[in-house]
Amino acid sequence: MQAYRGATQVNSPQLEPGKDEQPVLAEELTGWEFIDNRVHSTADWLRSHLPSSTSASICVAYLSPSGFDAIETELEHFLDRGSILSIVTSEEISKTDAQFLLRLVKRYPQIRAKVYPTQRTFMHSKVYLLEEDDKAHVLVGSSNLTLGGLETNIESNLAGSFHSDHQIVWQWRENFDTIWSQGIALESGLDRLRQAVAKERGISMEGLKHPTEHPFPAGSVVVVHGQRGRVLATEDIGGNRFRYEILLEATGQVQKWVTPPTEIRLWVGPLDIALSKQFSSPLEYDLRTEALHLSLAYEYDRMVSLSSSRVNLEPYQVDAVHRVVITW
Repeated sequence: MQAYRGATQVNSPQLEPGKDEQPVLAEELTGWEFIDNRVHSTADWLRSHLPSSTSASICVAYLSPSGFDAIETELEHFLDRGSILSIVTSEEISKTDAQFLLRLVKRYPQIRAKVYPTQRTFMHSKVYLLEEDDKAHVLVGSSNLTLGGLETNIESNLAGSFHSDHQIVWQWRENFDTIWSQGIALESGLDRLRQAVAKERGISMEGLKHPTEHPFPAGSVVVVHGQRGRVLATEDIGGNRFRYEILLEATGQVQKWVTPPTEIRLWVGPLDIALSKQFSSPLEYDLRTEALHLSLAYEYDRMVSLSSSRVNLEPYQVDAVHRVVITW
């Protein structure tokens, strides 16, 4: 499927000179482009515009370290030039993703980040606004700031370039400012996430015998790119960044990663939970046990599976089966 590059004509005339406090309905600099990650990806679009942009305003429901990895080179160039990055994401992101974003904010003072409180409503927007001089580049659609959203998923996005005083740009700035004003500080959102995880799992991270913040010492068991491994060596390379040499358990290979941007988190296993002496309540244990029994029953018990299927048993069918069975 090829990318669609059809120009959209805006027929409304420009406003009279002297009234520049209102948005100008100027014609787009380029036509709208359809991006679905098949021929052109959202990551390609970001890579092409980030290096020359002076500011970026991003509003997404979810983000992840893998999404930042996909645009790492261009993002570093963008930040090294002193450009400003403002991000608003939902409060539904994981604690690991929130911690990663917080590390980026601490490392780069020109990154601003907030989370939108779920108690107000779920923020499901996916809009990217990159501005440079008198131009603005807008992408709106379904792509979150994750590897799937930027590259691997099939998404539906429209992207275009406009004059900085175009109505679309003006409206999105106003919309972003409203969402930003209603957001809460990333640290506050992270505290809520910590409390929610502790309540859900019934454990306290304070009781664990291993550190929960970087750097992890040699011997620590960690998870990187979904694989478990053991830290062989750690090197502080400055700027709150660390280089890890990790032995992957599944392959036996030794590889090196730098965080950020690579997500490296501590693996918390059953023994760690036992050592913390923070266990679930008896009621929660019973509920989880019964839930497991039911899930196994619906999967392996033939009669229970039959009761939940779309097969409607007729009396004559039961009678026929009964006659066959009793003859044996």
